[in-house]
Amino acid sequence: MIHTNAPVTSGDAEAEAVVGRVADEFTERLNRGDRPDVEEYARRHPELAALLREVLPALQLLRGPIRAESTEGLPDAVGTLGDYRLLRVVGRGGMGVVYEAEQRPLGRRVAVKVLPFAATLDAYQQQRFESEAQTAARLHHTHIVPVYAMGNDRGVHYFAMQFIDGQPLSAVITRLRAGDRTALAPSEPDRARSVARLGVQAAEALAYAHRLGVVHRDVKPGNLLLDATGHLWLTDFGLARCGSDPGITRTGDVVGTLRYMSPEHVSGGAPADARGDIYSLGATLYELLTLEPCYSRRDRAELLRQILSTDPRPPRRLNPAVPGDLETIVLKALAREPHHRYASAEDLADDLRCFLEHRPVKARRPSLVTRASKFTRRHRAAAIAAAVVLIFAVVGLGTSTVLVWQEKEQKNRALETSETHRRRAEASVEAALGGATQLLMPLEDERLTGAAAGAELRQALIDRGASFFVRFIHPDDPDPVVRSESARACHHLAEMYCAHQQVAPALAALRDEAAILDRLAGEHPLESAYRKRLAGAYALEAAMHVSTKRPAEARDAFTRAAEQYRLALPLDAGAETLNAYAWLLADCPVADLRNPEQSAELAQRAVDRAPLEGRIWNTLGVARYRAGEWQKAITALERSAELRSGGTAWDWFFLAMASWRLGDRAAATAWCEKAVRAMDANGPPPADLSRYRSEAESLLGRPADHKPPGR
Repeated sequence: MIHTNAPVTSGDAEAEAVVGRVADEFTERLNRGDRPDVEEYARRHPELAALLREVLPALQLLRGPIRAESTEGLPDAVGTLGDYRLLRVVGRGGMGVVYEAEQRPLGRRVAVKVLPFAATLDAYQQQRFESEAQTAARLHHTHIVPVYAMGNDRGVHYFAMQFIDGQPLSAVITRLRAGDRTALAPSEPDRARSVARLGVQAAEALAYAHRLGVVHRDVKPGNLLLDATGHLWLTDFGLARCGSDPGITRTGDVVGTLRYMSPEHVSGGAPADARGDIYSLGATLYELLTLEPCYSRRDRAELLRQILSTDPRPPRRLNPAVPGDLETIVLKALAREPHHRYASAEDLADDLRCFLEHRPVKARRPSLVTRASKFTRRHRAAAIAAAVVLIFAVVGLGTSTVLVWQEKEQKNRALETSETHRRRAEASVEAALGGATQLLMPLEDERLTGAAAGAELRQALIDRGASFFVRFIHPDDPDPVVRSESARACHHLAEMYCAHQQVAPALAALRDEAAILDRLAGEHPLESAYRKRLAGAYALEAAMHVSTKRPAEARDAFTRAAEQYRLALPLDAGAETLNAYAWLLADCPVADLRNPEQSAELAQRAVDRAPLEGRIWNTLGVARYRAGEWQKAITALERSAELRSGGTAWDWFFLAMASWRLGDRAAATAWCEKAVRAMDANGPPPADLSRYRSEAESLLGRPADHKPPGR
C-alpha cells in the first residue's frame, strides 16, 4: 500500500506506473493552458485518490514560474506552500526549484527551495534534500545562506532560507565574458582585487564549515551568490559530508560538479575532505580571473584525463593582468597533490588577505625539486626510472637529477620576470645537465650491479652528488630568489650527508644554509618563510647532535629552532606553522627540552584551523601523550587515524603507549604489532619512527630486535 508523504517503493511498482501516467497527462494539460480538475482524477482512481490529491496540486505548483500577478483568480493552494506565497522562480537545479516567496505571517521575503515531484518518488533524492536543509541549518555564518524552516505541504517537500537579492558567480562570469566590467564590483575597477576579496569571503565560510566537520563537496560558481552590496554567500549543501559520515551517496556515485572537483575526488582514491573544497574554490577563483575553466574539455572522458594528468595553465598566460602573487595563491589551492595545497581554508583566506594588504604571501611557486618529482611521475621510462632509483638507493639524494630534462623543456618559462632571470635559468640548466651527466655515467658501469656497490663507489657517488648541489649555491647573489634557492641546495646537501652519517660535512652545509636564511630573514622581516626554514635547519642540526651523543650542542640547536618558530608565529599563525612548532616542542629527542603543554595548545589551535588534516591531529595526540593525558591522546590519535584511512605507524605506536598507560594491555599489544608489521614491510624507516618503536617496545616489555636505520 502507498502511504502519503512517503516515497513510493519498489513494491508499489504498479501503482507508481499509474501515478506516472496520470502525472504525465495532468502536466500535458497544464502546459496547454487547461485547468484540469484534481477531483476528476481522484474519482477515476479511487484506490490512489489520497495520493493523487497530494501529487497533482504539487504539479500545479511546480509547472513553471509563478509570478505574483499570475496567482490572481487561482485557488489559494496553487500560489502557496505552507506559510509561503510563491512569487517567481529564481533558480533551478538537479536538486530542486528555488522560488522567491513571501512568508505570510511575518511579511518576510524569503527563498523557498522545493523538491521536484519526480524526486519525491526516490528515497535517495528525498534524503539528500532533507540532509541539505539540516546541514545548512546547523551553520550560522555571515557568508553562508541561513535556513529558516523545513516542511512538507500536500506531498511537496521544501525548506525556506534567506532570500539573496543577487546572482550566482556563474552568471557574473557570463557577464564578464560578454564585456560587462561592472559585473563583479562596480566600484572596484581592479578585477583581481575584487576576486581576491570574494575569495576571502568564500574561504572564511568554508573554514567555518570545516571547523564544524562539514565538507561542502560542491563548491563552484553556481553555488556562490553575490548580492548587490558585494557580499558573497555560500549555498547548496546538498552533497555535504558531516564529520565521519561519508555523506548520502549511492554506490558508484561521484558527487559534485566534475569540472571543479579535485583529482583525488574524481579518481575516488580518497574521500572528499577540506582540501577538496579548497581545490574547488581555487578552480572558481581561476575562472573568475581568466574567464576560462581550469579544464575546458567537453567530453567527459577527456575532461577526466585532463584533471587527473595535467596541471591548469598559469592564469597569467590567459590574462597577463593577473598579479603574480595572486596567481601563486590560486595555483597552490589547485595543486593536484592534496598535501601541496593550503592545509586549511583559513590559511587560504589569510594568504588572500596578505595579497590585498600588499604583504608578502606565504604561498611559493613549486621549487625545482617539486617540479622535478612531478615530471618523473609523468614520464617514467623504465631505464630512467632504474637509474633514478639506484641514485636514491646508493646516494640517498633529496632531489632527482632528472629535473634537468624538465628544465631543458621548460627553460624559456622557468623564470619569467626579467631577461636576467631567463639567463640564470639557462645557466642553471646547463649546470644541472653537467651534474646529472656526471651522476648518471657511473650507472652504466657494471661494477654497480649486484653486491659490487661497495664503500668506495658509494663515496664516489656522494662526492659527485655534492659537486652537483654546490653548482646551485650562490650565497652572495644580489637576487634574494637565487639566495633562497641556494639555501635549499645547502639543505639537500646536508640531508644527503646526513643519510650516510657524514656528520662534519652535513653540519657545514647546515651552517651555510643558516647563514643565508638568517640574512634573508633580516632583509625581509615580514616574511615568515625564511624563519620557518631556518627553524628546520636548526632542528636537523640538533637531531644530528643527538645521534652523535653531543647533548650540549643538541640543546643549543633545538633552542635556536624553537626561537625561530616563536618569531615566525606572529607573521604566520597558519595551521602549518602552528603544527611545525607544536611538533618540535612535543617530539624533541632531548626530553627535558620538551614542552608538551605548550605543544598541545599550539596543536589545538592548528586543529581548529585545519580540523580535517590527520597529521595535525597526530601532533595533538603526541603532545597529549607527552603531557600525560592518555585518554585525550587516544581521542586525538584515533581521529588522526580515521582521517588517514586507518592511520600510520606514527599513530599506532602512540596509541599502543597511551593504551598501555591506561591499563589496556590487549589494545596496546595490538596497536604495537600493527605498527611493527607496517614498519618492517616498508623498508628502512625514518629515524624518528625507529625511536618511537624503541620507546613503545621498551614500555610494553617487547624485545627490541629491529636495527636502527642506516646500519
